[in-house]
Amino acid sequence: MKRYYQPEIETASREQIREWQSERLVKQVQNVWDNVPMYRKRMEEKGVTPADIKSIEKQIDDQIKSINTLNNSQEISEYKNSIKPGYY
Repeated sequence: MKRYYQPEIETASREQIREWQSERLVKQVQNVWDNVPMYRKRMEEKGVTPADIKSIEKQIDDQIKSINTLNNSQEISEYKNSIKPGYY
């Protein structure tokens, strides 16, 4: 009985998996840019191009920074202060 269905994938190192994820992310972003006008427009509005997407680690870091910036923004603070107690 085989222990693994796809041993090269199931036993890959964390670094190898991240590399594969990064490769696929770059390909998918390029595909979306080329074929989905709505996403291309949104990316252009944010000043992002497929060339800006290099790896999954960079994207995770950027998302964390965006969340922290959003959480610390005055707009969010004002919103949190406007919520009546007991509504969340």
